[in-house]
Amino acid sequence: MILYLASDLMWATRIRRSAEDLAVPVCAMTHPKADITRASRLIVDLLAPDAVATVEKARAANPDLAIVCFAPHVREDLLEAARRAGADVVLPRGAFDRRIAELLAGEVRKDHACDS
Repeated sequence: MILYLASDLMWATRIRRSAEDLAVPVCAMTHPKADITRASRLIVDLLAPDAVATVEKARAANPDLAIVCFAPHVREDLLEAARRAGADVVLPRGAFDRRIAELLAGEVRKDHACDS
């Protein structure tokens, strides 16, 4: 199961529909204390409330969890905070959008690059 935390309906819908197209089970993480121990991956929109804290808690609770984060490219502060919090993949929104199918269905490798 992939959990996701989105800041708005647009991103929640984009993630959910992309997952449905790939037949990948996803679930919205509607509360920061959601049980991440059963998740294989966590996708975090860094504009969501308490997003960086969620990444930190998820990393502490499950060191093997694949964590993917995204934010607007102009929010380098959030992108860097996610890196420091332990995210495996940190991308600007455009790159996340282009790679969403790969990130939902494929193997996540540690990648802090902010390019494509």
